[in-house]
Amino acid sequence: MIKIIADSLGENIMKRIWKELIIAVICILVFPLSANASVADNAKRAYAKALAQNGAGNAFILIDINNDAVPELFVKYSYQTGYSLYGFVGGRIKNIKNYVPKQSIKLYPSRSILMTQQIGGGTYPLHRCYMDYYYYNNGLKLVFGKIDYFEQNKVTYHDGNNNAIDSRKYNNLVSQWLGNPEPPSVEIGKDACPWRENTEANRRKYLSVSTTPTVAQPGVPTITSIKPGNNCFVVKWTKAANAKRYYVFRRIGNGKYERIAVVDSGTLSYTDRIVPSTEGRAYTYAVKAYNAGVFSSHRPQSYIWLSHKTITECNSTGGKIKVCWNRSPAAAGYRIRYSMNSSFQNAKDLYIRNPATTRVHLSGLKGGTRYYISLCCYYQSGGKFYYSAFCKPVSVVCSYDQSSVTPRISISTGAAGSQTMQLTASSNVSGTITWKSSNESVATVSGGTVTARGAGTAVITASVSYGGRVYSASRTITVNGRTNYGAWSAWTTGSVSGSSNIEVDRRTLYRYYCFACPACGGREPFQGTSDCHRYTLTAADSQIIWSPIAYSACNSQGYSYTTAKRYTESLGDGKRWNFSAGNLHDTAVGTMDAAGPDAVVITAGYRTRNVSTTYYIAKAE
Repeated sequence: MIKIIADSLGENIMKRIWKELIIAVICILVFPLSANASVADNAKRAYAKALAQNGAGNAFILIDINNDAVPELFVKYSYQTGYSLYGFVGGRIKNIKNYVPKQSIKLYPSRSILMTQQIGGGTYPLHRCYMDYYYYNNGLKLVFGKIDYFEQNKVTYHDGNNNAIDSRKYNNLVSQWLGNPEPPSVEIGKDACPWRENTEANRRKYLSVSTTPTVAQPGVPTITSIKPGNNCFVVKWTKAANAKRYYVFRRIGNGKYERIAVVDSGTLSYTDRIVPSTEGRAYTYAVKAYNAGVFSSHRPQSYIWLSHKTITECNSTGGKIKVCWNRSPAAAGYRIRYSMNSSFQNAKDLYIRNPATTRVHLSGLKGGTRYYISLCCYYQSGGKFYYSAFCKPVSVVCSYDQSSVTPRISISTGAAGSQTMQLTASSNVSGTITWKSSNESVATVSGGTVTARGAGTAVITASVSYGGRVYSASRTITVNGRTNYGAWSAWTTGSVSGSSNIEVDRRTLYRYYCFACPACGGREPFQGTSDCHRYTLTAADSQIIWSPIAYSACNSQGYSYTTAKRYTESLGDGKRWNFSAGNLHDTAVGTMDAAGPDAVVITAGYRTRNVSTTYYIAKAE
């Protein structure tokens, strides 16, 4: 909603200014809008300074276009020089435009639409009325308009790219942008348009600025976690209200607090590198919020530093896994974590409570399965555990207890429907699993990946050798074919033959044409002077298209100035195409142009597309 900030100075000024405020809105294109209060203050200070200078004018008006409390436009009036438009650009006052007559503006606030109207102007005759509609969104974008040649009783229309359109498309654009019925509008200047007299009292009253705000007290951040890493601690905290920066402090043991970092308000964590000689000592962290010289209080938290140890040996015999590491001088014990996947989902923990222990055997494991193993040190104080970071995981395949093994092999299948399928074989005995296909013209297999080659069935077998015997499992793969089609080509009037790889579509085609004006973009049915009177159309400007849409089915319309031709805009490309009205109901192949029987306008046409076959795995049993 536009808000005009002013007082009354006289009806003579009001009557003159309403026709000329169009430039005030167009200046939106020149400088950006702002909803920042400091921008409004700076603008008002600059306006007050400019109005206080000699020759600054006798009256002024401030316009807040988008109701954001920032006066984007500034108009001053002088008895000697008339009206001038200024804007606050780059921190200073800049002249945008001096006013010209015969201009007016109407706003549709609910739709953010601006309508401008001008009688004549530029090099065009004064008996034309130009009406353009703009969409406002931090700038002005032309969306549609019209020119009314009111002395010639003629109206033309154009879209947002200044392309000529007909009245039907114009009315559709009006409904799209304004709705039906038309929403309420505001005619600038015709309603209240008060001015302020340029006096010191008015400048002080209407251009005063806000005082410096009181600094808001920053909130207190809370440390949410202190996590050990590879020779570091990662400290995280909550966001504090009114914080501009965060100050991070650290104390080692009983030492003094030391400021170790200052971060911006968007950062809520800090990584602190650890001194190796502080093994087993407490690290205490505190975080304070800061805003304009004011610090918050803090809530410190502590964590014991323990360096992590690496696994020095990891191997498997007799269905068990042996894990070895080096002793930690500050640890109270160790935590062994092991899992059957590298992400340690459903992991198991084993606590070693003797700090002198440096090896352990993991038992109760599944033979032939790969295990991932990591460890960390821990320290216990006051019922609370403090951990080091976990070391880099190692992995090993657990061996079998050969005394109680019954060899087995099984196969699981992936999803069907694609050219490939993944088969996974597992065995409870050690040994290399091999794969084989019974019919490689239907499907091949490599490392368990089955690839479809042709329609039919094939048996995929996985085998493992153990104790001099071969154990195997199999799945029957069914492969089907799928026909794929390419995109249709353009229509052609030449004869085309099909094949096993090419599909042909034969239709009756209808010829449409136009003479395209390069000056205005009009697509006219006749040669000679174009509708814009700026170009003479010849045969070289003609365009032809063949379409399977019959003349009687193309939603054609007649021209107001001739009954010999009709036009349509329903061929799918949004352009206007013409044909002879005498052919409206013709459908026979070989029909000639009714307006001049020297060309065939209905003929046989063809288009083609590629056809191919791919194969996919339908199922595995």
